[in-house]
Amino acid sequence: MGNTDGSFTNQITYSTGAGSFPSSVTAADLNNDNTVVIVVTNQGTGRLGAFLGFGHGTFSNIILFSMKHGSDPFCVITGDSNDGRTLDFAVANNGTDS
Repeated sequence: MGNTDGSFTNQITYSTGAGSFPSSVTAADLNNDNTVVIVVTNQGTGRLGAFLGFGHGTFSNIILFSMKHGSDPFCVITGDSNDGRTLDFAVANNGTDS
């Protein structure tokens, strides 16, 4: 995390799980609570993971979300896709035309 003086805090490592093979990550305030949520695609397990921000540069342990059987998520992006004034996220799957 960046400090206001241009320096950075010490690195903190958060596990995405054994065999997860994370391939893409995005960070945004997805639930309008003024804290960042980190979303990661895990190709090795076919799941999405989320780390909820606590608002002071630390995050929860990973929360895993199952996807459709056979999914191979490889990319995640954020944006307001429906003009709802709340950020959304979208996931692309490898080899499924989605």
